[in-house]
Amino acid sequence: MTIQPAGAYAPTPLLTGSTQPLRAHAAASTDGGGAAHSLQSLPPLPTQKNVDALRHHISAAMPGFLSRNGIPSAPASISYDTAGKMQLPADYAYADQFRAALAQDPALERELSTVNALASHVAELNKLIPFQKEMAAATSQSAADAIVAKYSYLFSGNHHYDSIALAFTPNGELSVTADGKLLA
Repeated sequence: MTIQPAGAYAPTPLLTGSTQPLRAHAAASTDGGGAAHSLQSLPPLPTQKNVDALRHHISAAMPGFLSRNGIPSAPASISYDTAGKMQLPADYAYADQFRAALAQDPALERELSTVNALASHVAELNKLIPFQKEMAAATSQSAADAIVAKYSYLFSGNHHYDSIALAFTPNGELSVTADGKLLA
């Protein structure tokens, strides 16, 4: 699978924190302690483009996954608890079969978990955009102080984190929601 950093969906490298695009043939390096790793081990950046690319890939892969495993329909939604465990709707008749099939397809299981994690970060980062724009436009220390006070909820320990859900059509097309709203 390839994740596109921009433009129309086409095979392109995954956008990571590296200044170079991630490629399947990325060279290995060490972490300073002698342990080898490659750019493939870097997590993708939490960007809407990476969420969309994973969403498109999962949507394309899910119908075949369901068919190969004899599962008539995708779950209406998937969410993850705070420990990272997949949560399926209580009324999803094929939950056990779906979980067992995912256990045999770790790549798809990882993609689902990754799109959830990226979406969670994107949703929270989006909350910072108005703060950043206003701070950039502040022309005095008192204006900056007022902006910090206005957005203080972003920095408090009681901050609300959006609930992310992976919503599926019966045939497996994926949409990603944050607090019930389409993440876009």
